[in-house]
Amino acid sequence: MLLLEDHPILALGLKAVLSAAGHSVSASRTSVEAARLPGPSYDVAVVDIELPGASGLEFVREYASRGGASVVFSFHVDGDHVREAIRAGAFGYVCKTAEPEVFLEAVERVAQHKSYFCEEAMAVFRDETTPLKPLSAREREVVQLVCEGLTTKEVAVTLGLSPRTVETHRERVMSKLGVRNVAGLTRVAAAAGLPRRPG
Repeated sequence: MLLLEDHPILALGLKAVLSAAGHSVSASRTSVEAARLPGPSYDVAVVDIELPGASGLEFVREYASRGGASVVFSFHVDGDHVREAIRAGAFGYVCKTAEPEVFLEAVERVAQHKSYFCEEAMAVFRDETTPLKPLSAREREVVQLVCEGLTTKEVAVTLGLSPRTVETHRERVMSKLGVRNVAGLTRVAAAAGLPRRPG
């Protein structure tokens, strides 16, 4: 596991929590240093947003491009930061005020490439503006079914549409939400409180 945190006291505390839970932890203080690591050699990366030099989200984006899964760990839990983390490829988002049990649950889920967003991150979308607001009713139905794990053909049968129409809806949804693939779409939906895809 990689821990990318520039505050020494916080880093020591997080390493202690992770080590006590049986995780082997390597730590880095800058995203530039961490980006030099070869491939996604860690099961999960825990990344702070505010780091010396490049933003932690730059590392999240680069790490996601190599197939790595990240949890953003930050004091900033607002719509802009959470959405930007999702678009960068983060699988999870946890506030730095979270209890250790919440932090560990996030790490363990993301290590399995499953989404996890703390209650504060999800509340941002419930209390302010859901990222799904720009979608039409039909587009929301498509997102819901995709997040339940249905294939394009299964979604088409369920909604009485052609597979090509379903693909068009999905492409339009991803364009509106600023995501590039179904994994990103699922992360946005999870942050908005929709059910996560199984597995």
